[in-house]
Amino acid sequence: ERLFMNKIKFDYEYVKNFVNEYNCVLLSSEYNPKDKLKIQCSCGEIFYTKFSNFKHGSQKQCVNCGKNKNINNRKRDIEEIHLELKNNNCELIGEYINSSKRVKIKCSCGEIFSTTLSNLRQKNYKCNICNLGRLDCKNLKEDVIKYIEQNNCKLLSDYENNRSKLKLQCECGKIFYTSFKTFCGGGNVVPKTRCNICTKRMSYAEKIVNDFLLKKDINFCSEYSFSDLKSEKGGRLRFDYAIFKDKILDLLIELDGEYHYKPILGQLNLEIQQKNDFLKDEYCRKENIKLIRIPYWEFKNIENILNTIL
Repeated sequence: ERLFMNKIKFDYEYVKNFVNEYNCVLLSSEYNPKDKLKIQCSCGEIFYTKFSNFKHGSQKQCVNCGKNKNINNRKRDIEEIHLELKNNNCELIGEYINSSKRVKIKCSCGEIFSTTLSNLRQKNYKCNICNLGRLDCKNLKEDVIKYIEQNNCKLLSDYENNRSKLKLQCECGKIFYTSFKTFCGGGNVVPKTRCNICTKRMSYAEKIVNDFLLKKDINFCSEYSFSDLKSEKGGRLRFDYAIFKDKILDLLIELDGEYHYKPILGQLNLEIQQKNDFLKDEYCRKENIKLIRIPYWEFKNIENILNTIL
């Protein structure tokens, strides 16, 4: 059975009264649904529109009043959004366009992230890290310390926000620096809950050196670099180990594997490696920094060498 809806027909008096309800005056002497009506806005401006647009659309005033209304509505919307976010411990720090456009939000934990207002509401007004249930924003510092300790590390600095660098002590005793955001991971980010030595797969020689330095309680840093020492391609050149005495750099150690001497990874890679080694040697010579190179054929004697130089 098919249903048909009869269109409602309005007479002139109905249209006139309806227009008056919106503080406008109907100036047309007759009404035809297909024709535009001549209407005087409450501000005195004359405008033309069909009654269907006046009744069901947003054209219940002249163009100028319509613009002012949109501006006022937008101001009211933005004020309401600021209040909504404030009540949920967030802050709008970017320009708001509409609920489907991404804006910058500052979470109560200090994290700044981009999202749409509609997505933010679905995520209970939290950034991705807080929304993972790892943190209670009301007890943020305590939860940060607790989460770090649960991952066998120790926080040695103050927590500011998810992006600020933290000084952490790895379970191996090594000090390393990372942000809490990186420590937690999430999404496509792999959590960094260990120092560089524990994170990467150490070579035989690296493990011997690392164990020796920890056993002797020697202050050291792996993958040490200088801001003014770079390869020809512009990347920082890193030394395997830096040894410190009284917080002052004492010497650098390089473990030169077989690929430093032979084209195991290809002739081009050998030339690049040897060029980088030369740049490191020259830098240490000019800066009067002691550099110890241990070649691969001496790896079996690493402990004896370290006992001699340290």
